[in-house]
Amino acid sequence: MRTQLSQWFALGETLSFVSEQECAAGAFRLVDTQVNSAMPIVDNLPRAARVITDRGRMAYKDNDVSPDQAMIDMANRDRSLGMQMRQAGLEGRFCMDDTIESAFSYALVNPASILAFDMEMGALIILDPTQNVLVVAIGGQV
Repeated sequence: MRTQLSQWFALGETLSFVSEQECAAGAFRLVDTQVNSAMPIVDNLPRAARVITDRGRMAYKDNDVSPDQAMIDMANRDRSLGMQMRQAGLEGRFCMDDTIESAFSYALVNPASILAFDMEMGALIILDPTQNVLVVAIGGQV
């Protein structure tokens, strides 16, 4: 997981990581809160749906919308994609210890956070620039 994430984000120390048969979750300190150009960043949902279909991954940033609301909006726009994202987060929670769950819960409702999704890994990724943390949840296909 760390190797894949390092292609897109400047990871520092691992705060916590849990992997089991059906899920994985991790929280990582960030060296830099910029998203690498290999992870396309979009600022509207129609484009997010197109980019993820074309490239298999995207990061969504809208300062007025939390990642949680963005997933709801995505499910209303593209049910299949929105539900894949939510499923990764929900199933990934089974692997979250207190450290990861706390970081995930905070980042999920923080409008400053960037929501990302990688279809290949089935990973819901949230970059929280306020806390300088990256949180990842994977469910069902570990």
